[in-house]
Amino acid sequence: MLSIAQLSLVLLLVPLVAGIALFAAGARFQRRLALGTAIAAALITFIAAALVAAAILPSAPLLYNLVPFGNQALIERLDSFAVYLMLGIAAWVTPVLLWMTAPRGRVAAAYPTSARPLGLALLLESVALGAVLLDNVVLIALCWAGVGFFAWLMARPQESLLPSAPQEWIDLLLLTLGPILFALAMIFPMTTGKTSSLYALQGRPLFTFWSGALVLLVLGFAAGIYPFIIWVRRVAQGVLPEAVGALLLVLTPLAVALAGRLLSVLLPTGTWPHVLVGPATITLNLVPMILGIITVIVAGVVLLFEQDLLVVTAMLSTIIVGWCFAAIGADDPHALIGLALLLLVQTLGVGTLMLVWSSLEWTERDLRLRDLAGLAREMPMHFIALTLAGLSLVGVPLFSGFSAMLTIDQALLGLGGTSALAGALIWIGNALALVGVARLISRALHETPNDLAAPARAIPTRGESLALILPAALLLLFGIAPEIL
Repeated sequence: MLSIAQLSLVLLLVPLVAGIALFAAGARFQRRLALGTAIAAALITFIAAALVAAAILPSAPLLYNLVPFGNQALIERLDSFAVYLMLGIAAWVTPVLLWMTAPRGRVAAAYPTSARPLGLALLLESVALGAVLLDNVVLIALCWAGVGFFAWLMARPQESLLPSAPQEWIDLLLLTLGPILFALAMIFPMTTGKTSSLYALQGRPLFTFWSGALVLLVLGFAAGIYPFIIWVRRVAQGVLPEAVGALLLVLTPLAVALAGRLLSVLLPTGTWPHVLVGPATITLNLVPMILGIITVIVAGVVLLFEQDLLVVTAMLSTIIVGWCFAAIGADDPHALIGLALLLLVQTLGVGTLMLVWSSLEWTERDLRLRDLAGLAREMPMHFIALTLAGLSLVGVPLFSGFSAMLTIDQALLGLGGTSALAGALIWIGNALALVGVARLISRALHETPNDLAAPARAIPTRGESLALILPAALLLLFGIAPEIL
């Protein structure tokens, strides 16, 4: 029987080794062999993650030596939150990315396919799990930057690793800059605390108001919240859907997860750092709360006019991230429960939308709003999944995002005074976003004479439609009976 440390090495190394093999093989692997290798690696990783979760969940937070180096060792931290994130990556995010990168349909039949995208999906899983499980701040930042790097490579399926245009270098910078800035911002508390262990930084007054604000702003940049929302929109417009999937399902949620991890470091005595501005006292929690609320409103406004389906998905994801930052600023344990639930809603809802867009792309459709015409008639299961995901992400009652948002809203209202106004303002962004989702749904229901007269378009296989039943059912179930979670 393998120990927990050995199982942890399995779930980190299996996708790493398989990903390197597939990436190196490229077009030399047959499609079935490449897909079988990727699925086998993902399955082994999930089994190892499930076994680690079963062993850890009844216990308190634990530290494990993965690889010893003399008196030092590579340390992982296992607790319920790490297990929650680990299972989400292994059980849902990786299958979505493999679905998106697996060649199929007329496109795959007409052109030679490469195993590189499948390998990149597994490499991305490995570094994402490293960012979730490792305890060293520098290694966390390196793994997190690796997520951005592999997402950038996903956007470039050609065999050459060198970009062909200067704007691709800018995309690489934007995808990796957040983790790099995070490592730099953490130099101050690590130097003061004389440790790079995130666990060892807890319970010690290492942050002032300004150093804490710097770290939160860096995490805000990495998450793509206001005023940094523009870089997420730019990248989502210019790269392939699978790269957008990696961005929205791993890179930006990791910023929220790390913000949650840092709470015990930012609040060693249970109170936020503060600064005096004249007669007023400003506490640090106001920074994420205000930025989160503005983010939700701005993303809602963008959704009123956006036509690109990938950017629409990015804005819906940004709304959830904005709510998560508002939950951090609410300074309430119940709001943090809402944050954890919203991370699930975000990955489930955004992942479902990316599955739908991937199916449309492999049937040679453009991912623009106008190209949704006739979707409800041609692909009813895709339309149902799209509708449930959209309504969940904007927090419509009886859908899965509502209960988590309501929990956060109650915490905001509980702050009292003018802060309670935040609980009302944040729903304005959701209302605007709902109008944007209604545009998606109405376009998918709409049929024009030109649509009906157009030649027959490729339709996804029956298996693809049936596969969407599971995420659609989960979105509906968690909305109707959130107490299951």
